Amino acid sequence: MKLNAAMNFVITGLITSVLLLSCSDQYKSPSVDPAFSAYISAFTSGVVSTKAPIIIRLHDPIVEAMFDDPSNLEMLFEFSPELQGTTRMEDDRTIVFQPDERLSQDREHQVSFNLGKALQVPQELAEFVFHFRTLAQSIEPGELSLAPYDHGRMERQKITGTLHTADDADPDRLEKTFKAVQNGNDLKVSWSHSTSNREHRFTVDSVKRMELASEVKILVDGDAIDVNETYEILQEIPALGDFKILSTKAVHQPDQFALITFSDR
Repeated sequence: MKLNAAMNFVITGLITSVLLLSCSDQYKSPSVDPAFSAYISAFTSGVVSTKAPIIIRLHDPIVEAMFDDPSNLEMLFEFSPELQGTTRMEDDRTIVFQPDERLSQDREHQVSFNLGKALQVPQELAEFVFHFRTLAQSIEPGELSLAPYDHGRMERQKITGTLHTADDADPDRLEKTFKAVQNGNDLKVSWSHSTSNREHRFTVDSVKRMELASEVKILVDGDAIDVNETYEILQEIPALGDFKILSTKAVHQPDQFALITFSDR
């Protein structure tokens, strides 16, 4: 069976043959009764994205009676805090609950799975309780790069860089965290977001390089994505004809070298 790479599973010392896509070693889910390992091979655990589905995989196919009424699937999961969503079968052994809305960040969830309805099990194993926690969102700017659009016209420059988020961030909301200003004027910013929505590349357009040195102030305020983090970054814009080093950076992969950015070629 092909599984979505965003699904999150965790190996515990109590359950064998579990698929692992681990997210964090800082949060430890409460342990479960090892007797469940005879019936359950994998389940969502550890720290997961706020957009992740909740998944449980059984060793054996689910009982056929569950398919007699589609509403039977909705009775398999209970959540604390309560969640609204849709339950579906990925295959005859894998049950997926997809929340209707993004989960709250940095919050523990308890899941009660009605194993007794899905399989024939001893009464003491009829309910399987497990836990997971959602990621705490954060935002962090990466290195900036200043370069001309055309080396024959040094007065028109651009600044490129990246914002990194710990979890999937809605692109529209993420873009509202960012502002670039030169001489009191807001500059146009264009964006490219990774498929995971955790890496957000930006280009600050129409930066002016003038007779006198100036600077571009970049402001990042995480409030738009519910993050209590702010940054203020000053990018120096050298005067025309002023040859100088703008930045230095040590690069380690794939080869080791020093990257030096000059104001002119």
